[in-house]
Amino acid sequence: MDIYLKLVAGGRGVPPEVVHELQERYAQIGLGDERWAESPHLTRWTLRQAALLEGRLGKTVYVGMRNWEPFIGKVVEGMKRDGIRRARAICLAP
Repeated sequence: MDIYLKLVAGGRGVPPEVVHELQERYAQIGLGDERWAESPHLTRWTLRQAALLEGRLGKTVYVGMRNWEPFIGKVVEGMKRDGIRRARAICLAP
């Protein structure tokens, strides 16, 4: 959560009550303070959904995150390299 909060807050300090509120919100969707060997649950779920959608559509589905890897900017760079000129986006927030 610390790394995430630094990214969200642009490196500024975050008041303890805000940290607590975010911890509560994320706990409600199954995310806690534990460290993972792989990406966080929400990221894994999102990537899994993208894979399932890709299978249904038969087209490449890209996933970019604002404050966690894979970051949107890097994904868009990859899309450009892949020759993507138009895209449809679904913006999600927990």
